[in-house]
Amino acid sequence: MTLKQVVDNSQYITDEDIETANLVGMANNGISEVNSKVKTNLPLCTSDNLTEDYWALKGTWFLRLMEPYVSFAIMANDGDTVRQEHYQRFLDALNDFKNNGLGDIADVYPEGDPHAGEPTDFAGRSGKKAIVDASERYIWWW
Repeated sequence: MTLKQVVDNSQYITDEDIETANLVGMANNGISEVNSKVKTNLPLCTSDNLTEDYWALKGTWFLRLMEPYVSFAIMANDGDTVRQEHYQRFLDALNDFKNNGLGDIADVYPEGDPHAGEPTDFAGRSGKKAIVDASERYIWWW
């Protein structure tokens, strides 16, 4: 899943047309919120990698988390219940990710991103811990 696909979907859902640079910032705010609430270190997006797959999350998690967050951010000036519904969808996805998706953080990272996706704290998570070997760019779970 690419950021462009997420952004296009959000623009269609909200019936808004927003500049790409603003949409990248909105998506990065969403990624930052995931990072702070789930204690991960997922990499941010740039306008240079709009059409590349977001490699740090496997499966549909990138779409599931970012589409409602970007839709929520697009509607920031509307202040209506639809905006809150988008944010609630994001919170529901975030909760599911906390409980079921941490294993879907990519195990191998490209050169230059040795800590991307590194979980930093698993307090209260049934003893799950993770470390990243920066030279090999792998995560080991135990």
